[in-house]
Amino acid sequence: MILKRNLALLLLLCGAGTAVAQSDFGIWTGVSAEKAISKKISVEAGVEMRLEDNATQPTRWDFSAGVGYKPWKFLKFGAGYTFIHDRSLEEAKAKYKTDDDDNLILHPITGQPQLTGYNVDHGFWRNKHRAYFDVTGKVAWGRFTFSLRERYLFTHYNEATCLRDKYRTPVQPGYTGETYTYAGTEFITYSPNDEEDVKAAKNRHLLRSRVQVEYNIKGLPLNPYASYEVTNDLGDALRYDKSRVVVGVDWKIRKKHVIGLGYLFQTGPDDDDGRGTLHAVKVDYKIKF
Repeated sequence: MILKRNLALLLLLCGAGTAVAQSDFGIWTGVSAEKAISKKISVEAGVEMRLEDNATQPTRWDFSAGVGYKPWKFLKFGAGYTFIHDRSLEEAKAKYKTDDDDNLILHPITGQPQLTGYNVDHGFWRNKHRAYFDVTGKVAWGRFTFSLRERYLFTHYNEATCLRDKYRTPVQPGYTGETYTYAGTEFITYSPNDEEDVKAAKNRHLLRSRVQVEYNIKGLPLNPYASYEVTNDLGDALRYDKSRVVVGVDWKIRKKHVIGLGYLFQTGPDDDDGRGTLHAVKVDYKIKF
């Protein structure tokens, strides 16, 4: 009985998640600068802005600074700090009937958990503080360069608040009053901005692993590349968080000035974003001193 109940809940949650998940489009832009202090040590800083929600809403600003140490040609260490001002988009959570002990109440005929409604949190801004440390190994083969980067991320999330709407009591046969529709279901009651939900401060520990291949086109200032990156949650037994594929090209317009153009595809459960899949155009400007 317990197994049947858990399986039923899992199926319903998956269905609810699919109803509110979305495939989004965004534009990610960034400007960065790097300064060599010596043959082995360099410092860098940058700013990034992201537009998402079909490229109509700013969803992130960040400012970063870091240092790199390259003891050998094939190996580089990096560390730094990033301040992130990030917007979470609308998020919905399904609510089900429970008893006094918070156990699910199943429908007497279907045996499925009974939906009572949704809590819908409005989008909200939140500040994050992130420290990172990474190790990158590179190997050249002809005009190709292959690299592997392992990056540890520690992120502290400041407390934040957001407004919450509530949809309750699905419409039953015979009801003729006013209704409110959410995620394809009609409800009898709707409470807009009913309360403020507090998003507690928290910490996350992540591991991002990226493999990348670059190609140097002979006689042209163009370096096409492709990369695959996967993020796992170190705080939850390396649970899969999200993956990211990027293809693009770096165009060296001058000796120390580079414009990067690329396409990004991101997918995964990702507790931070919860936005389904994301397609984004990347535009970067880099300068080295």
